[in-house]
Amino acid sequence: MAAKGLLQRQPCLITHLARVNIPGAPRVLGTSTCFAKAPLNSMDEVIQDMESQEFPARTVDYDADSDSVDEFPVDGFSEDDLQLVEEFVEDVTTSKGRPLEDDEDDTEGEPDLTSTSGDGPIVEFAGLPEWGKPALEVAKQVLSTPEMEDLELYSFRAAALRDRLYIRIDKMDDLYGSPTLDKVALFSRMFAEALEARLGEEVADKLSVEVSSPGAERIVRVPRELQRFGSLPMQVTFVKEPGSTETNTKVLSLIELNEEQGTSRWGLADAKANRRKGVMKLSKKEAAITFDLPISSLQLIKLHLEL
Repeated sequence: MAAKGLLQRQPCLITHLARVNIPGAPRVLGTSTCFAKAPLNSMDEVIQDMESQEFPARTVDYDADSDSVDEFPVDGFSEDDLQLVEEFVEDVTTSKGRPLEDDEDDTEGEPDLTSTSGDGPIVEFAGLPEWGKPALEVAKQVLSTPEMEDLELYSFRAAALRDRLYIRIDKMDDLYGSPTLDKVALFSRMFAEALEARLGEEVADKLSVEVSSPGAERIVRVPRELQRFGSLPMQVTFVKEPGSTETNTKVLSLIELNEEQGTSRWGLADAKANRRKGVMKLSKKEAAITFDLPISSLQLIKLHLEL
């Protein structure tokens, strides 16, 4: 790919390079897009090569869905660019010897989910950080206070390699579960104070904490959240036949749910994904299509964001 192998094609997600202001390079990362990972060269060698411009340094835009790569030549780097690249290489160097698939960091900070089942918050400890479980207890403690009575923990991720916490909080009486910015800020302050009291100033200060809502395309937990989000279109991945591993994914609307019998009935959602090109709504025939799905067949459900 790039000369001297500085940047190599890898199916990875590295957020540091996304922050580098490189002339001519794209600045937007999609869910399946990432920047190439630098090999574990000496940091001084990397920076020296970039400063001397002995080769055309590049960024690489990798699309995991199509397995395609586009390269964007770069003419020069500012001091800020070099500093960010230096930080990136330092981070990568700390993980030397770890297999690529063990890299715990990603752009969204959410666990890599393959299932939509479960009743409690989504929790992951990447790299088993010693401070992970105490931090989770602190988050639950803060959310149990009167100031947070309308909020609930949606997901919690502790990433050891980056010393980062990703916390998603859910507003139970909001249609999409999105807390206000004021509530997010209040939780962040209360959590920071309680975390320092629990872990000590030295440990707490080294942690980066990201607090946000579950997001517009949140994962819907089954069966507990099906009725809650039943009025919204959902992207539903389900097993086609009992005993089969083959799945299908459709944008559906919940019609009926019977938890006692373990059944659910769905219809095609009146969404762009289901409409014929140039048509503004489903036909009567399309709107009448239903899917009777056992709850056990529901593999992964997300709220559907209409673009």
